[in-house]
Amino acid sequence: MPPESLDGPARWHSVRSIFEELLGLTGVERAERLAASGLDTASRSAVERMLAADAGEGPATPYSRRIGRYDVGQSLGRGGMGEVFLAYDSSLDRRVALKLLDKRLTQDARWL
Repeated sequence: MPPESLDGPARWHSVRSIFEELLGLTGVERAERLAASGLDTASRSAVERMLAADAGEGPATPYSRRIGRYDVGQSLGRGGMGEVFLAYDSSLDRRVALKLLDKRLTQDARWL
């Protein structure tokens, strides 16, 4: 499940749906659609942060990029083989840890 402030799959899908719809709009159209969305304060705030991050204006919370079926968020830690991130798996509809291997390992046939 996405972060606690967006408790529940239906709420997260609503936030994501509005975010994706707003990406195609600008200025007044975007503001009007967001106001008419009926989202609660926490959900609306999440959409606004996602839009700001998409525009390069700040960190994206809860998630900042998509890799396949995963919405990737904050780093949870780094080790010798790569970095682990908090992610949301849209197929399983839950939060997961996603490990991304260092580039040097993905180019070394011994690790493939």
